[in-house]
Amino acid sequence: MTGTAEEIYPSINPYVSLALSIFLSFQFVGGLYLFSSGNRDNPFVIKRRFQSVFVSCIISYIVLYYLIPQSSQRVYVFLQVIGVMTESYLWGIILPFLLTMLLFSGPLLMAYLDYGIEEEPFDLRWLRNYVVGPTVEEVVYRSAIVPILYYGGYSTRSIIIFSPLLFGLSHLHHIFPMGKKRREIIAQLLVSLLQVLYTSLFGMFTALIFVRTGNLLSCILVHSFCNMMGLPRFQDVPHHPHSRLLSITFVLGLVGFFYYLPLLIHPVYFNSLFI
Repeated sequence: MTGTAEEIYPSINPYVSLALSIFLSFQFVGGLYLFSSGNRDNPFVIKRRFQSVFVSCIISYIVLYYLIPQSSQRVYVFLQVIGVMTESYLWGIILPFLLTMLLFSGPLLMAYLDYGIEEEPFDLRWLRNYVVGPTVEEVVYRSAIVPILYYGGYSTRSIIIFSPLLFGLSHLHHIFPMGKKRREIIAQLLVSLLQVLYTSLFGMFTALIFVRTGNLLSCILVHSFCNMMGLPRFQDVPHHPHSRLLSITFVLGLVGFFYYLPLLIHPVYFNSLFI
């Protein structure tokens, strides 16, 4: 690749970078809010939301593309920046996925032992939860917003913390359900705050993966897997027939995750643009 980094990669004013990140976040959620009336599992609502998030992804990529300086390598640089053209592509998928499976080793064992668990039907809800949702969220919040903040001069640590917080805070629109009583609104507030915490922490993990590997597909697969697993059923462990085995597995999985986190996604393996 010819040309210096200053000539072919974006250079964005920090305030513009921050403003664009906030704009892209809320135009994504704003589109969902437009179609929030009625049952969110209604096929018509799901299809309209699909259209909305696809438009949001296109807008996000258009904004990012035009921030890249014009050159003969502009398209290639764009594909690099969004996490499509990366070095060590296969390892960038395998290692983070193994790390995520280690984190969920307890829930995975529980799912294996509870062989009577029903599988979800393949329908629009399945497509939303495990394909479209993870893909569009990672496109906007990792593949677009992370590079915009990075080329705005923000440190990778601040990006890993701030970009997921944008997505977490965007869930606060659930606090204001239409036609709800005060007590129901307070209950919804508590649920929304828990959702903000959970989505922010999870977003920090996938943001770390994107920064370390520069691999968009890795983030999507990890996100989809975590959606399939859902929140671990800690409350069921004490009453499970294999409670001792599950307790050990849950603890070892969590300890192993934090032990291997800096090893399995070490920057030396991936040569990411963002390190």
